[in-house]
Amino acid sequence: MELYALIDGGSSDSFIQLRVAKFLNLTVQPASKFCVMVSNFETMEVEGYIPSLYVSIQGHNMHIPDVYLLHVAGGDLMLGTLWLKRLKAHIVDYIMSFICFLHEGKFITLLGDKSKLLQPAQS
Repeated sequence: MELYALIDGGSSDSFIQLRVAKFLNLTVQPASKFCVMVSNFETMEVEGYIPSLYVSIQGHNMHIPDVYLLHVAGGDLMLGTLWLKRLKAHIVDYIMSFICFLHEGKFITLLGDKSKLLQPAQS
């Protein structure tokens, strides 16, 4: 199954869609009930968490700790600032849509999907 991952520097934690966790038959642990404020300022309650998630992103195997289940639009997997902090130094180019960082001794560049970028409205 190919997932749509979103790197979200405005989110502290990482989240995965409940439907994706069920489809992949991931082991979900109960989480302390807490609410997350999403981009439209609504709050949503997490539905559990995965203490350790291993994923392959563009052919690179990565470990994502503490991924919370949340029924939110925007991506199948949302990687927040706690994951970004684990990268330590990294380069992000929002115009060219890429992030580059050192991972397990080699430089990795993840490319954004430019077909998903917003387009200007036209009348």
